[in-house]
Amino acid sequence: MAAIGNNLPVSTPKGRIKNLLLALLFALFLGGMSIAGFRFANPEIRSDLVAFTIDSENQTTIRFLITRKNPANPITCRVIARDFSTAIVGDRFVEIGPTTQKRFEIKEAIPTRSRAVTASVVRCLPKDR
Repeated sequence: MAAIGNNLPVSTPKGRIKNLLLALLFALFLGGMSIAGFRFANPEIRSDLVAFTIDSENQTTIRFLITRKNPANPITCRVIARDFSTAIVGDRFVEIGPTTQKRFEIKEAIPTRSRAVTASVVRCLPKDR
């Protein structure tokens, strides 16, 4: 006597090992990507642009925020100013020594050779690199 709604023949499951292996590989990949994402989302040194002002034809002032995990390590930041055609018209390396704060703001003047329209922080690296 057949059960109602279950008229299909019973057969042995096929591909169970392959499906388990694929699920395990996917879980390992997902775990690896999560760890890598967490490490890249929380860098050792982070710089964020706060504001910039075009002071004159030959100077731009930039304000940026530095966040670093170890405030005792000195760092060097590169800041640039660009003109309307995106050419770099001002370039400066800012040396930041050891501090007691992990997060602080820096204001720096960038001398330019012509009128700038924007300024940015390129990157900040530990001084020994």
